[in-house]
Amino acid sequence: MKKVSPSEFPFVKSKKHIYNKFIDKEISEVDIGWTSLKFELHADLSHNETKVDGVTDFDSKKIKLEMALSDSDARETIIHELYHCMLESVGLDERNFDDSRMFLTNEQLVVSLSRQTMTLNHLNPGLFSLIYNV
Repeated sequence: MKKVSPSEFPFVKSKKHIYNKFIDKEISEVDIGWTSLKFELHADLSHNETKVDGVTDFDSKKIKLEMALSDSDARETIIHELYHCMLESVGLDERNFDDSRMFLTNEQLVVSLSRQTMTLNHLNPGLFSLIYNV
C-alpha cells in the first residue's frame, strides 16, 4: 500500500484501523514463500460481477481489499485471503479444486493450515503482529 493520508480514505478515521496500521508500518505485501503478493485497496470491489470484501489474484500477485470495511471486517478479510494463500501453497487452490477429488480429513486440513500459518508468520512477523494486535 502506498503511503497516504487518512483524509484520502475518509471511512478509515481511526488510527487503529488495520489499513492505517499497514500504511504506518509500511506493510504492502505478504511473502508466501514461493512468491509475494501486494495488498491493494479498492472501492466497490467485485469478483465475477459480485461485490466482495477481498479477492486473492495469484496471476497478478495481488490481494485486493475493499476499502469501505470496518476494522474488524478488514482484519477478518485479510485473514480470509491469507487462508486462500495457505491453501494454494498446499495444492488446494481454487482453480484446481474439484470436490470429487478432495479427500482430506479434518486433521489433515488443520495440520496443513497450522503449518502454513507458522510459515507465513515466520516470513511476515510484522504483518501478523498487526493483524492480531487489536
